[in-house]
Amino acid sequence: MANLARRQFWPYTVAVANVVLALALMLGFDQWLGMKTTPFLLFFGAIVLSAWYGGLKPGLLATALSATLSQYFFMYPLQQWGITWPDFIRTMIFILEGICISLLCEAWKLEKQRATINLRQLKLSEERWNLAFSNSNITVFQQDQSLRYQWIHNPVGSNLPEAVIGKSDYHLWTTAIADQLTAIKRRVLETGIPAREEICLSSDETLNYYELIIEPIRESLEQIIGITGVAINITERKQTEQELKLAHQQVSEILENITESFFAVDRDWRFTYVNRKFEEVAGYSRTELLGKCIWEKFPKTVNSIFYKQYHQAVANQTPVTVEGQVNDDSERWFIGHAYPSGEGLAVYFQEISDRKRTQKILQETQERLGLALTAAKMMVWDCDLTTQQVVCSENSQEIWGFKQGTYQDFLNLIHPDDRESVLQVFRNAVVSQDLYLIEYRLIKPDGTICWLRSQGRVYFNPQSEPERFLGVSFDITEPKEMEETLRESEQRFRATFNQAAVGIAQVTVEGKFIEANPALCKITGYSHQELREMNFQEITHPDDLVQDWALAKQVLAREIPGFSLEKRYLRKDNSMTWVNLTLSVVWDDFTREPKYAVKIIEDISERKKVEAAQQFLVEASQILASSLDYEATLIQLAYLAVPLLGDWCIVDILKDDGIMQELAIVCLQPEKQALLCEMRQKYPPNSNQQHPFVQQIRLGKALFYSKIPPSLLEEIAQDHQHLQLLERLNANSLIIVPLRCRDKIFGSISFAMSESGRYYEPSDLSLAEDVARRAASTIDNARLYQETQQANRIKDEFLAILSHELRTPLNPILGWAKLLRTRKYDEETQQKALEIIERNTRLQVQLVEDLLDVSRILQGKLHLTITPINLISIIESAIETVQLAAQAKLIDLKFIIQENSESCPSPTPIFLDLNLPQYLQKKLTIPPQFLVSGDSGRLQQIMWNLISNAVKFSPKNSEIKIELSVIHTPDIYAQIRVIDTGKGITPDFLPYIFDYFRQADGAITRQYGGLGLGLAIVRHLVELHGGTISAESPGDNQGSTFTVRLPLLNRPQKQELIPQPNAGQNYDVFSDPLVLRGTRILLVDDEADTRDLVAFILQQQGATVEAVPSPLKALQVLSPFQPHLCIFDIGMPVIDGYMLIRKIRSLPADQGGEIPAIALTAYATEADQQKSLTAGFQRHLSKPIEPNDLIAAISELLQQAQNCL
Repeated sequence: MANLARRQFWPYTVAVANVVLALALMLGFDQWLGMKTTPFLLFFGAIVLSAWYGGLKPGLLATALSATLSQYFFMYPLQQWGITWPDFIRTMIFILEGICISLLCEAWKLEKQRATINLRQLKLSEERWNLAFSNSNITVFQQDQSLRYQWIHNPVGSNLPEAVIGKSDYHLWTTAIADQLTAIKRRVLETGIPAREEICLSSDETLNYYELIIEPIRESLEQIIGITGVAINITERKQTEQELKLAHQQVSEILENITESFFAVDRDWRFTYVNRKFEEVAGYSRTELLGKCIWEKFPKTVNSIFYKQYHQAVANQTPVTVEGQVNDDSERWFIGHAYPSGEGLAVYFQEISDRKRTQKILQETQERLGLALTAAKMMVWDCDLTTQQVVCSENSQEIWGFKQGTYQDFLNLIHPDDRESVLQVFRNAVVSQDLYLIEYRLIKPDGTICWLRSQGRVYFNPQSEPERFLGVSFDITEPKEMEETLRESEQRFRATFNQAAVGIAQVTVEGKFIEANPALCKITGYSHQELREMNFQEITHPDDLVQDWALAKQVLAREIPGFSLEKRYLRKDNSMTWVNLTLSVVWDDFTREPKYAVKIIEDISERKKVEAAQQFLVEASQILASSLDYEATLIQLAYLAVPLLGDWCIVDILKDDGIMQELAIVCLQPEKQALLCEMRQKYPPNSNQQHPFVQQIRLGKALFYSKIPPSLLEEIAQDHQHLQLLERLNANSLIIVPLRCRDKIFGSISFAMSESGRYYEPSDLSLAEDVARRAASTIDNARLYQETQQANRIKDEFLAILSHELRTPLNPILGWAKLLRTRKYDEETQQKALEIIERNTRLQVQLVEDLLDVSRILQGKLHLTITPINLISIIESAIETVQLAAQAKLIDLKFIIQENSESCPSPTPIFLDLNLPQYLQKKLTIPPQFLVSGDSGRLQQIMWNLISNAVKFSPKNSEIKIELSVIHTPDIYAQIRVIDTGKGITPDFLPYIFDYFRQADGAITRQYGGLGLGLAIVRHLVELHGGTISAESPGDNQGSTFTVRLPLLNRPQKQELIPQPNAGQNYDVFSDPLVLRGTRILLVDDEADTRDLVAFILQQQGATVEAVPSPLKALQVLSPFQPHLCIFDIGMPVIDGYMLIRKIRSLPADQGGEIPAIALTAYATEADQQKSLTAGFQRHLSKPIEPNDLIAAISELLQQAQNCL
């Protein structure tokens, strides 16, 4: 590295030294030569020396240093760094000159270096050339125009170059050879055209071949002064070529005779050789191929595998073997071996199409065998008994996880339970030298178990020793599982087949039964063996056979896959059954012919029966609902029921008198219907007969005889002729159902089977009962409709009567009230008017009370206050009430008491004097047996109603008897009879005399008044007391008798007969006008008239009254007024009386929370009374109020309040 650095920096050192030397010389000669005038003189020499020695860069360095030093030392101002423009220009010129000198020296140096390198290379090349030619068979020479050798290197033979120089070929060779050489050389001299010839030279009895190359030597373009030549010894090559030619001939003969195709191509892929086989394969002659490009001649091979591989062989210069097809339509296979060389490519190939086909067939066979083995799960195995090695086919690994191994390895795979049996089979096979077959289990490496079936043979060597086992094994795991599954499936199929609820059959294409299950046998009634001997046509209903066959032919023609059909079968007992048949055909997989048909037969008789029954019920309901004329609809129903429910049908209706009336007889056969009509005329139905049919019908029970026993006909026949008629009917099954609805029997409907041969089942009875219920409901609805119509008529009449009865009293009330206000009348007229107003007002009150009683009765809220009551007092009080009305019509009222109507043959009547003063209380000692337990007010209402009706409907100057007696039936009753000789009751109306809103006709109402409620109320009141009431009448205008029976008390006592006072009789409001003196009463009512009336009554009795119109006002005045008693209306707006009393009861006692209160309201029912008492009132008085009752209630409450204090 140090030497390299020195060599690199030495030229620069020389440059610096040269400049310094020039500077020193310039400074030394300055005083003598005046160097300041030529400041650059010696510096040019320094630059030249530096550039010549070091080149461009040292020259540039010397130039820069010289310019700097000359400016500093030799230009003015001296030794200062400053310069004038002329000096600057001179300096720049100097620098440019220095640069040019440096460039020239650099160029000269480079040329010198190149010349040195070229000279060195030339000497090296010459040395190499001399060395090469001295060891080669090449002779180089030069001759002049006279063909004398001027220079020669490596002369031919043993001659030295010095012995050849200056001589011609005639001096060195024989004349013949010299002539040959001279002719060639002379031609080049004459023509100037180089020559290249092969010549044969002989020397020392040896022949040498040379390749002679002669080139002319020109002094100028037109003058040739000699020749130069090269003689290359090609003797060895010629010998080699001859040998190669001989070899080529031999190879050609071989290539021409081989069975493989051969061709050779040069580097341009042109054919250089083809043998005869290639000509045959290619289809071209040799002349057509040689020199032609292979890819142009065979364009379809371009881009084929041969094309690619041949090019790859040439590129890599490595042999290749190619097998494939050319890209043509021949589908021919070739295998080629290509050997590249510098000259091209040699290829020999042969067609292997046949081999390929054979290989393909073999491969396909092998694949098929493998696939077959795999598909069949079969493997081939070979056990060498000498080496104990077992080898199996490829698929054995998949089948049992074992491909090869030892015999013991194979035995270890066998299931332990099967291993010994397998070994025994092997031993037996060795002994018997015969085939063996065994099934056993094998455990795979993954632990799964498979079944194998192995079959094979033991092979022996010539010494009769067992040498090998060879055989095949089948994987029968799936068949084993399928076998087990099939066995289970067969069991399930057999169980399903035998136990199926539907019929299943296999039938030939001709229709003959192959197999039939028990269900089908049950459906048809035939045994299994009988069905197998029959054809399906034999059990098919004739009407269904055509359609059945038509569908079967369509299935056999593959027009439809199968069919489902509802059809009828004829059973063995000749009965018919409906079935749903589903048929499909099983086809042969190979012949595609039908093997047999499978039939599924479902018994749908019940469904058909239900459908028919439902349809029948729908039609029956439509008929029954079509008209309210139930007799006409029942006749239509009977026609509809035949023949579905029977071969004949009879409808009987129970009339009101209890007699059965025949309504309809319908029969399939006219002669049978005539026979039934004849029997019914001679022996009509009678509900009073004491035979089982009538008794069962009365109880509402149906009669069901699935099969009529002969004894039944004898039991119901009235005589021998009747029995004969019954037997001629030939009825074998019978149903009689009562027409029953709401526990009422309206008649019966009868169905019977005869000529159809059918027998009734329980389902038929259910259907018949359903029909009977609907028919009975129709009868009941029709009658209810008639009754409803009648009730509506009665209601309309009642509303008219109610309007009449309510308006009639209002006419005199309003009329007299208006007259009294318009003018003044005398005292008698005023009293008459007031009596009329009071009487009609009380009449309206009574009408309202009757309506309220009916409401209580209908709601079950009519209550009795039970005490021991003497009937004589009740009757007398009622008689006193109607006495005036009786006297006005001159009717004689007689009250007759009979002591004992049962025990005394001649009862002694007791007549009471009815003309006694009404308010005279008298005591009579009478028999004690007329004591009953009851409500005195309600008993008096009963008697008053009966007696007042008798007076109302009796003509003038007639007589009315009231009889009281005791009867024993066997209980002891008091019997009251009211007997009149008046209008009487018609027989048609008599059953309805005690119904609500019922009167014989409207004329009675117009003539006598009333709502028709009295007797209905009486009946209910009597029944509440445990008694009975009845009415009797011979007819219109013949009088009537009403009888009431009431149970007597068990322990009668002697009683005093005290006549009951009428309402208001015990107190007169005007008898003591100041009874309420000092009493403060708070009155609340939203009706001003009622408020003023009540306030006036109370004020007349001396009370201080605060009357207000609303509960809010009452709450405001309650505390300052401090009333002793409150009277409140109930039905007031916003806040009613209930809310008001609850508000007051919530107050403290000192604020009025315990003030006695009376509810004075138009709500007069017992429920309203109970509600008032519950809300906090002490009394409940209904409007219109009797002043006496109001004052009495107030006095009682004030007295109770005083007692509490």
